[in-house]
Amino acid sequence: MSDKGPLLLKVGLPLLVAIGLAVVDPQATRAVLQATVSSPQAILIVLGVIAAIVGWAALARRFVPNPWAQAGAVLVPLAVIGAIWVAPYYQEGEVVDDAFPVALAAPTSSANPTAATDPPATDPAPTPTDTTSIAAATADQPPSADPTDIDGDAPASAAAQAPPAASTPTPTPTPTPAGPVELSRGTFVGLDGHFAHGQAAVYDLGDGTQLIRFEEVDLQNVPAPVVYAVPTADATAPTESSIDLGVLKGTQGNQNYEVPAEVDLASGEWTVLVWCETFASPVGAASQA
Repeated sequence: MSDKGPLLLKVGLPLLVAIGLAVVDPQATRAVLQATVSSPQAILIVLGVIAAIVGWAALARRFVPNPWAQAGAVLVPLAVIGAIWVAPYYQEGEVVDDAFPVALAAPTSSANPTAATDPPATDPAPTPTDTTSIAAATADQPPSADPTDIDGDAPASAAAQAPPAASTPTPTPTPTPAGPVELSRGTFVGLDGHFAHGQAAVYDLGDGTQLIRFEEVDLQNVPAPVVYAVPTADATAPTESSIDLGVLKGTQGNQNYEVPAEVDLASGEWTVLVWCETFASPVGAASQA
């Protein structure tokens, strides 16, 4: 009778936990099962875990004489595996709200950058001189030409002979980059039993950079979620030419994901894909249009 108790514990406790999770959140349970059966990688993981647990239980029976300690040696690894790979499906997601992108402000150019620093030139104050000297200097000078000479013999005035003053060119002001421009948009669709709501849009910030923005999303929480930009429409899995945009920031809210400078999402067809790396399963996709 003493051996049946630990056996029931090893088998019954995981079964009760699975039934309880299915009752509490049937949609998450369905997503776990569908993601597992639809992914060869997930199937291999499950088979590997089962083989490891069976082998570990055999070692525990051989080296641990106490049946209850044997049960604990089996249940503890199962709990750790469940907490890492299964629990995220049933946990509340994280809300992330990034600010809407804005264009970079252009520097303000001044029409005359030296006007504010250089004081205006002024004529020096006249110095009083001896009237006798002034009269003598005036007498030695030749008589000035009559500006009203109708014969045209009078020389031109100094003002008429002086070259025109060069005009200062007005510098062209630096254009301010245009604000964010929406290039495309798509609505998330859940895949492999996962739920996915909200939209993903591609924006041109006006300074030569682009980004992908998640807007009012609500996505299934999964282990190791990653965001990809896949260069095809209606994609359900990343390809070799896909762009890895990093780990999903949160399952809810509004988020910005920077696009590498060498990538142009304005050309061709693209799909924004949220992918579960652990089980190699798609969570949701937003095909851009």
